[in-house]
Amino acid sequence: MSKRTCAGICKTFRVRKPHGATRYGSGQCRCQTCSIWLDYKGCHLLDGSRADSEHGGWYCNCCNFRVRRTPRNIEYKTKFRRGKGRGASSGVDLSYFNEIRVAMVKAMALCMPKERSDFRSSEFSDGLERCGIPASDIESEFDCSMKAAVELAYSSKPPNRLSMMIAFERVRSEIGRIPTRSDLEERSGLPASRYDSEFRSWENMLEIFGYADSRGDDHRDAEPRAAPDMAGLDRINRQIQDALSLIKSTPGGIRIDEIERRYRIPAGEVPTLVTRLVRVDGIVKKEAPDGVAGAAVLLYEEPRRDRPDHVHGA
Repeated sequence: MSKRTCAGICKTFRVRKPHGATRYGSGQCRCQTCSIWLDYKGCHLLDGSRADSEHGGWYCNCCNFRVRRTPRNIEYKTKFRRGKGRGASSGVDLSYFNEIRVAMVKAMALCMPKERSDFRSSEFSDGLERCGIPASDIESEFDCSMKAAVELAYSSKPPNRLSMMIAFERVRSEIGRIPTRSDLEERSGLPASRYDSEFRSWENMLEIFGYADSRGDDHRDAEPRAAPDMAGLDRINRQIQDALSLIKSTPGGIRIDEIERRYRIPAGEVPTLVTRLVRVDGIVKKEAPDGVAGAAVLLYEEPRRDRPDHVHGA
């Protein structure tokens, strides 16, 4: 049986409806697969770490499907966004940026044409795949549809954090170095002071991007910090593809420690790799009788055709 069905453990995390507030408005979420209401304590993030109230992209601890954190009904969805003060952003979570999100922003800037009229969704998705970042990962990380993310990325009146970061990265790519404030204003048309207000300071924005700071206003000599953003994502995605090929070609499955040994995967990355593998349809994890994590077996079972496909935003 696939792990991507309700295993019954979700009942442990069931939450009651709050008094005087809506479920979604109070931070609860709905798992469509398990037909149950949860909060962040019953969910995890895309990388397998525990979910929290500050991060988007929650997945049910029971079935591994993504949970819904906003209403489906248009009327209630509008009320929810007004209550959260997020109407203009179409529900996209731009409250924080980590290495994964920054890597995604850099990939988007590389794959998106400068003019909205030149944008083609199929070409954009193909470009992201070549960067090692599936479009579905962006949807999960930013807790929105790809259409909403793209519209926000092209929004300039007023600009938002996503469109500002993409504008900055596009200018950096054009001139081949870290832009100065004057470079950015001249080439993007965005005032540098807007970055000060959105990111607290120009220096903090550079820190978020992973670029080393330099003295004064001119950052011409600044070099990118050796951050494991794109390289790390590329490596993990290659490991996943290699592991999937091995699992599907090995009758009876293969032990996790054998995958770790064969592809020289650092021990700290193994849990993340396994978490992402078992979310693939047909990949099943069978625990070892002695409970040793490395002795668990990953195997491929042909998915049942009558099982509903995963729907983004569910």
